[in-house]
Amino acid sequence: MSSKMLCEIQEDYNDFITSCPDTSLTNEVKRVYNKLLPFEIGKKISETGLMITDSLHLKKGSDRKYILLYLSTNSGLPAYELQNALDLKQLLQTEGLTSTVQLELYSKFSSHNAEVVKPFKAIPEKQIQDLNLRELGPVTILMREDGTMLYRKFGYFDTDPILDLVKKDLNREDKSFNDFIKGFKEGVIGALLLAAIIGLIYYFRTKNKQKQELNRRRIRELELRAIRSQMNPHFIFNALSSIQNLINRSANQEANKYLIDFSRLLRKVLATSEKKLVTLSDEIEQLQLYLKLEQLRFPFSYSLTVDENIQPDTIEIPGMLIQPFVENAVKHGIAPRGTGEIIIRLSLQNQLLIIDITDDGPGLDTDANGGFGIRAVTNEFEILKTLYNTEIGVTIENRQEKEAVSGCHVRLSIPL
Repeated sequence: MSSKMLCEIQEDYNDFITSCPDTSLTNEVKRVYNKLLPFEIGKKISETGLMITDSLHLKKGSDRKYILLYLSTNSGLPAYELQNALDLKQLLQTEGLTSTVQLELYSKFSSHNAEVVKPFKAIPEKQIQDLNLRELGPVTILMREDGTMLYRKFGYFDTDPILDLVKKDLNREDKSFNDFIKGFKEGVIGALLLAAIIGLIYYFRTKNKQKQELNRRRIRELELRAIRSQMNPHFIFNALSSIQNLINRSANQEANKYLIDFSRLLRKVLATSEKKLVTLSDEIEQLQLYLKLEQLRFPFSYSLTVDENIQPDTIEIPGMLIQPFVENAVKHGIAPRGTGEIIIRLSLQNQLLIIDITDDGPGLDTDANGGFGIRAVTNEFEILKTLYNTEIGVTIENRQEKEAVSGCHVRLSIPL
């Protein structure tokens, strides 16, 4: 779909309808035409039957103010669409047209992001169902305040022509507008074939892409589940060896306690591997179980603090996300000396969950690629970005580069 109008293909359409012997194809073309016809330039937005029309506060007779309407049912709000809207808002302000053009931009996003994605608003669920039922997809419509459409485009949100269209319409002469309407009415029938062909191609390509995307997502979800179900076998061996050592020293009560902790940790790892997201409180509990077991091998200390404005039971993150980085701190910061300290802090900054992990070891070799856990979680980041359009940030640096102490500092940034 694009911004092309039906009036551009009238002769081709007439020839196609009269000469094509395949009635199933001509019926499909007519169906697409009837679906697109209410969205032609010069028609009223009320004729489209869009449910959102009632909330636009249209005013009859108003032809020097405008409404830019964008409806998207895609999950999440792509960064380029938000940037396009912000750029257009700035252009309108620069041109003194802020009060002339009303932005009504709707997309599908989480309610807690409402303040972050302005000027976008959350699209009503009924409107999503309406658009999906019509097979329209995202649609951009520029109209006068009385609902007369001046421009429409199906597909991604493109604001480039909007400012020029508004300026041109503001400077128009009434005669020119009447001539335009007359020409539109005379040529609307002849534009059908191209629009119908474009519509059919778009429809079948979209269906095929949706099928391919569904298969791709299933494969990526299986890959993600496989990554999360893996725990470093060296850690399991070391933990069991430490518990065996307690048994050999007849410290049966302590060995029993750590066996219980070890079994709880394994159950949690297996349980979270089946879930797309886990609560932050479950992730913290799993992390503490892991650290307690590692303390069997090394007499190190650790602290884990959570800022007061964080509610761990209400925040969900991908499972087994923090543990590989903490394991790396044990391996490179604690193990070489047999002791040390690990500090973990969770905080909120600008709709991001920030996780800082520091140790007081010798630091990391900047040329190293990390162990199995780091490589696995890096692959997980890429899969999460593909599946959910969520990019988790990670920085790893040696503390001695900025501080008077040695060690490693890892920071994870998770969008909420």
